[in-house]
Amino acid sequence: MIGRDYKPNFEGAYFHAYNRGVNKEPIFLDEQDYSNFIFRAKILLGVIPLPKRTAKGGLRLKVLPMNALEILCYCLMPNHFHFLVKQGQKGGLKIFLHRLCTSYSSYFNKKYKRVGHIFQGVYKSKAVLEDSYLTQLTAYIHLNPERPFEWKYSSMGIYLGKEPVGLANPAMFMEMHNLTFKNYRNFLETNYMPEQLSVADLTFEED
Repeated sequence: MIGRDYKPNFEGAYFHAYNRGVNKEPIFLDEQDYSNFIFRAKILLGVIPLPKRTAKGGLRLKVLPMNALEILCYCLMPNHFHFLVKQGQKGGLKIFLHRLCTSYSSYFNKKYKRVGHIFQGVYKSKAVLEDSYLTQLTAYIHLNPERPFEWKYSSMGIYLGKEPVGLANPAMFMEMHNLTFKNYRNFLETNYMPEQLSVADLTFEED
């Protein structure tokens, strides 16, 4: 990955960002919840246009500046989420997750007639400082579900060529390893070495 800049919290920095439900409770209870979270994330990043508001209301989301953030891969699980991102401008990740989680929390509380926080405080983020770590982290995120190749709420389908490029863009990773959609699964199964990952970078503080 020649020329890649890994300075934390600057333009071009790479991060693993994650959070979970308060008291480890679920944050996604049905398919609509997963889809709604992804829908909001796509709007914030300009992947899809912000729907027009009507007299009955609508989404209140301020789209991020162009190229503020790029998502390399992601995975949503019943009570937590993971993002691997490249920050296009300083503070892009913080703004993205604040707007996304605030908007989703409003939707979730309204739908389930509840009040209060749904996420466990401020999200966690760890800077990715090496190419090899980025490779293993991508695998870790995609293999988080028990049946990762059947899980609908991650970027796995994009990396396998089964879904169009949307919220996540696999181009950089594919070019980095000279991969195609056809051989990504084999690469994942033969190159994942979890022992190279720091447990402290993947878990929540009290675990």
